[in-house]
Amino acid sequence: MPRLTLRSSQAMASVTSTVSNPGAAQEVTRTTLQYTGGFFDLLTAGHGFALLTGVLTATVFLAHGAIFLSLKTAGDLQSRAAELAKRLSLGALGIGAVWAIWLQLAFSRNAWTWAALVLAALALAAAAWFAWAGSHGRAFAASAVAIVAAVVLIFGAMFPDVMPSTIDPAYSLTIHNASSSAYTLTMMSWVALFLTPLVLAYQAWTYWVFRKRIGVHHIPEQANVTFENAPSLR
Repeated sequence: MPRLTLRSSQAMASVTSTVSNPGAAQEVTRTTLQYTGGFFDLLTAGHGFALLTGVLTATVFLAHGAIFLSLKTAGDLQSRAAELAKRLSLGALGIGAVWAIWLQLAFSRNAWTWAALVLAALALAAAAWFAWAGSHGRAFAASAVAIVAAVVLIFGAMFPDVMPSTIDPAYSLTIHNASSSAYTLTMMSWVALFLTPLVLAYQAWTYWVFRKRIGVHHIPEQANVTFENAPSLR
């Protein structure tokens, strides 16, 4: 069986929790704080919940991307993206409903995560509604809210665990034993305090620069270059 060090286990915690989620076969021992298991354990454990999570993740982000293309393109490309967004948003809504109820009833230990579940469901429904209505800006905003609510639902359901153990709950990685040292957390907090506004600023500038729709007519015609009139490389 593959073995991972403590640092590797910490790095995998967020990945496995979002891909395989609480139902996956994640075995962590307290004595060595090592992960034991194989890749296929993540797919077969949890009675299909891990696979459903993967399907939902792919569907939601495909729908999110299609809505974004519908918002930022024009012409035939925009029409095709809009049609794809309609179908994918309905698929995300149906799969998401099953996934969210399964997660809440089978794995959540916190009643307040019902609020995140309801918000995610309403946001997915709104995204599908706006996608079919042709209001792509509102559909994109609703889809973004659904993604954020789903993340809150996942980690809220597992709290305080970040990597549950199937051997014994006492062996689980939690927000306490999986966190960095106090010094590292303090340093990274100061770094985030100064760099986060910078990241938000250039992201806002990027969205402003590319705020208009683009289409095929914006692509310049290729120059008529042949072997006879091509410039010499010498």
